[in-house]
Amino acid sequence: MSKKRIGDAGRAAEKAFAAKLGMKLMPASGAASSKGDMSSERFLLEAKSTIKDKYPVAIQTLIKIHSEAIMAGKLPALAILFTDKHGKAVNQGEWVAVPRWVWEQMEVREQE
Repeated sequence: MSKKRIGDAGRAAEKAFAAKLGMKLMPASGAASSKGDMSSERFLLEAKSTIKDKYPVAIQTLIKIHSEAIMAGKLPALAILFTDKHGKAVNQGEWVAVPRWVWEQMEVREQE
C-alpha cells in the first residue's frame, strides 16, 4: 500500500472521528505550524491513525501535545484510531488518552 493511501485513510478517520465528537477540524492539520488536529471548547486533540494493529507512542509526542494544548488554553488529548485501509474505524478501534491530571479533573466534574 502506498503512503498516499495511508494518508487518505488517516484523513478520512480524523474527519469521521471529529464529527462523532462534535469537534472542529483544525486547518492545515499535520503541517509543522499546526497545533492539534481538532478542537472543542475544552480540548485540543491530536489524532494518530493506523491501519496496523498497534501504534507506539513516544513521550516526546505526549509532551508536544500537552504543551500545544496548554498554550492554546485547552486540555490535551490524544486519539489513537485503528482503521481499515479506507479510514473506517475497526471494532473498538477508537481511543482517547489524556494526562492523569485531566482525568482527575473530569472525574471531579462528573461527581459534582
